[in-house]
Amino acid sequence: MAATDPRADSAVPVTAVGTRERILEAAGGLFRDRGYEGTSISDIGRAVGISGPAVYHHFAGKQRILFICCERAALTQIEQGQRALAEPTPLQQLVAFVYADCVYQLRSLQAARRYGSGAYTFRELVKVLTEDDQRHINDLRRTLFDTPRTIIRAGIADGSFEMVDPTATSFALFGMTHQAVAWFHLDGRLAVEELARTYAYQAAKMLLPNPRADGLRAQLSDLAPPA
Repeated sequence: MAATDPRADSAVPVTAVGTRERILEAAGGLFRDRGYEGTSISDIGRAVGISGPAVYHHFAGKQRILFICCERAALTQIEQGQRALAEPTPLQQLVAFVYADCVYQLRSLQAARRYGSGAYTFRELVKVLTEDDQRHINDLRRTLFDTPRTIIRAGIADGSFEMVDPTATSFALFGMTHQAVAWFHLDGRLAVEELARTYAYQAAKMLLPNPRADGLRAQLSDLAPPA
């Protein structure tokens, strides 16, 4: 089967853009709450205030909607990674990346919770896409994964980070930020930005050689992006 062309749905009249975006937002939330099979086109239309058949005026079908949701999530995270790489030092890049990734994961959970539990992740949902579409999304994920690995290698090269395995450490960083959605309470004592700063601190502490806690916190107070 030919790969899905990400531009195939781009020729949408300007007047329809608002509805299209609302469909994607609602579908993303419903998919994460009910799963792919548990979400119907009628459910998506109802969440937006239109009929199920009207959804087909904007998208070819439910699988196409899921593909765009997954692709957008990956592209957004890649863009965040590129912004982190623009910071002047590996430490600043690391802090910016971990902070932004944690905030993204928790804000995505916050958006999904408007429609339910947010129990499913796009990583799980992508499995129902065609093989070509899965390959496309996985290629984007590999691009995203290269960001922390690039940062860690640069920090090792300039002596600011300890000698660690860049790949294993990158998985550890992603595990930390992505697993936060499993336990984080949006109405709990920690704000999203507070947890992101904590994780940025822990990531830096993991990689800096013998960091002093007080000195590291002072650096992070300047380096972490504003809440």
